[in-house]
Amino acid sequence: MRIRIGILASLMLASSLGAAAAGPASAAMPAAPSEQAVSLLYALSGSSATMTLLPGSGDRYAFTLRGADAQTVWFSDRPVRLSGTLPTSELVETWPRFGFVADPPNVAITLHDPAGSAETIVAVMRKPTFRAGVLRATMQVLTNERAGSLTGNLAVHGDHHDANGIPARLGSVSVFIDDVLCLPRFTAGREPGSLVALPARPQDCVDV
Repeated sequence: MRIRIGILASLMLASSLGAAAAGPASAAMPAAPSEQAVSLLYALSGSSATMTLLPGSGDRYAFTLRGADAQTVWFSDRPVRLSGTLPTSELVETWPRFGFVADPPNVAITLHDPAGSAETIVAVMRKPTFRAGVLRATMQVLTNERAGSLTGNLAVHGDHHDANGIPARLGSVSVFIDDVLCLPRFTAGREPGSLVALPARPQDCVDV
């Protein structure tokens, strides 16, 4: 297991659509951002979460999120801003194809109404399941030092993490899953010449 630094991958050369002739004038078409590798985050929320310490383990917890979103939001940051949704069931079912079994991702669990000293729990996420609106997973909580040393996408959450102040009942939370490197796909939008990003698929992505 490695600690991810969550950096945005460098962009590869993008191709663009040329101008299309329409009578005596030519109308410029929007650039199609093909072959642009971007780093994605996945996010979902739920109404009630619990963390139960596993027997014989000092840092591994059984995480249960009830009322979990049926659709997981995916998005990228600058320089390429993209967003979309993916069924949570599909994200879980294709977990191994993202490389998350061999190298589990870091996640930030943000408490909407924290009762203890931990406002965010930073952990490594393993073995997720999703059924009937309930997401379950094993979470290995990072030490305060390791969480504080994170850079990139989850760096902002490290300062609000307290490995020694994790409550058993978390209330409503949001879960952010770091880092997947994907080649986005696009389709024609409703407006003439516009493009719409499609959900990222495992075959389009590699773990980073």
